[in-house]
Amino acid sequence: MFSFKNIRKKLLVLAATITCVSVIGCTQKENEEYADLDIYLNITNINGNDGVAIIIDGEAKEVGYKDGETYYLPYELVRASLDKNYYWDESEQLLTYATSKHIYDAKVDAVEYTEDGVVKNNPSKIVTVVNEEVYISFDYIKLMNSAVDGASFDEPSRLVFYTAESVNVATAKSDTKLRSGLSKRDEIVKDIKKGDKLVIIEENDDRILVCAEDGLMGYIESSKLSEGTLEPIQKKQGWMDTDKYEYISMDEKVCLGWHQMESDAGTNSLSSVINGTEGLNVISPTWFKLIDDYGAISSLATSSYVKKAHNNGLQVWGLISDFNYDEEGNYYVNKVVTNTTSRRTLINNIIEEANNCGMDGINVDFEMIRKTAAHGYVQFIRELAIECEKAGLVLSVDMYVPSESNQYYDRESVGLASDYLIIMGYDEHWATCGTAGSVASLPFVTKGINDTLESVPASRVINAIPFYTRVWYEDSLENAPDGSIIVEDPMVGDYALSSRAVGMGAAEKFIKDNGGSVRWLEDLGQNYGEYYTAEGSLARVWLEDKESLTAKLNVMKENNIAGVACWKLGLDSKEAWEAIGAYLK
Repeated sequence: MFSFKNIRKKLLVLAATITCVSVIGCTQKENEEYADLDIYLNITNINGNDGVAIIIDGEAKEVGYKDGETYYLPYELVRASLDKNYYWDESEQLLTYATSKHIYDAKVDAVEYTEDGVVKNNPSKIVTVVNEEVYISFDYIKLMNSAVDGASFDEPSRLVFYTAESVNVATAKSDTKLRSGLSKRDEIVKDIKKGDKLVIIEENDDRILVCAEDGLMGYIESSKLSEGTLEPIQKKQGWMDTDKYEYISMDEKVCLGWHQMESDAGTNSLSSVINGTEGLNVISPTWFKLIDDYGAISSLATSSYVKKAHNNGLQVWGLISDFNYDEEGNYYVNKVVTNTTSRRTLINNIIEEANNCGMDGINVDFEMIRKTAAHGYVQFIRELAIECEKAGLVLSVDMYVPSESNQYYDRESVGLASDYLIIMGYDEHWATCGTAGSVASLPFVTKGINDTLESVPASRVINAIPFYTRVWYEDSLENAPDGSIIVEDPMVGDYALSSRAVGMGAAEKFIKDNGGSVRWLEDLGQNYGEYYTAEGSLARVWLEDKESLTAKLNVMKENNIAGVACWKLGLDSKEAWEAIGAYLK
């Protein structure tokens, strides 16, 4: 559970040295000297102020400092280990903190802050920058979230925190010494009295690494300790205990269909795209696009569309996308979400459009977030969530299937702030991925749901299914179409790979018209077909049809998630809606 990174390296080197000395026959002599704790804890002064060791869960972390009676902790450490609800806007020199209901802003070196725009006073500077590193007042940290509770100790100055739910605690059976290494020849960290409680960090044969109640850590003989017992950490209540998010939820399974629109003409296609659907209760038109670095959006929203949708028993969740970019190819979204003024301009524009047309919710489809803008993206969702709640709007957020490459999207925080998190359960293989394959195999979808449920409750998770697939074409290098990817294959030889996305019915028709064969792939949960085109290309298709959708929907039913979303209306089939209708019953 606990680690001991910085100090453990030094301790283990010392222990290894002592072991070597013992092997060659030297007798160990008990060391009576005490360690210099400033050196032991790597404490250094910061800009003329006394340094403060910060110890979290038995690990000596970065150093903070003390100015008068006020402790200051590094911003990055606070976010990473204590409370990730802070956002530092470097461009505006502004620290923002968001709860489920309120937004707090503090300017650098100010002794005041705002709560939803109302000025409040603070006894000391809230946030400051020293040597280009941002520090936050511990008093302010506790004011924002009292659950972040630490104990302070002197000689040397240190703050001790526990974030774990419980710790393994043992009691000293007699007076003894806490030492910096595994041997009696190592320096003494502190004296231990009989009855002292010690948190067990790591066991090493007859020596155990422990943390005392004052945060000092070191080794102690196992014979001097009682058996460890798990004890809960007593924590104060924080805002998440008393000021929880209040979610808007439908009283039935969500069945959302995305309505892709690129112009005003798309408004007139509402009747045709919902014709033949079964169980559809939400439509999400792709109305809004981010169009510059400052939060401006384009809009296709109309109140007449909303009225017509309502008359057909549908809620309207307008979609905002982030696919636009500048002349240099930089997506606007990464500047917008990281700048407070631009971020809030975007939020105000979205809410204004929603109120003007009377729609029921917002669907955020931001897929171009860079890792460097991840914190700004989460801050955008938190601040948008507050405004959506005020306006009575459902907030749904589209999210990739979890993978190592997209963990920075922080689905746990996004899932906490939004009413619904929608897994984009497709694009397992995409146009430029370099490998032909399914857009949404059953194992891919199953893993996506299971991994998402580790951080977001099933009652607020929706899985999106594809109404499309890809026809993959393999050609000789001589006949490679423009835009093909060259695949190097030592078995069959190099070839050119290309693909195009097609609707469900079109894919099945291609196979049938070209005399292709279809077989069921049990491991992937879908039908597979292939054929040769008139031009001699080998076409391969992993079909999305009633059978494949039923398999996915069964996994969704087993996990009792909140519903299904469909990309996109117009590419569907009668059989697809039969499968969805059976799932919704």
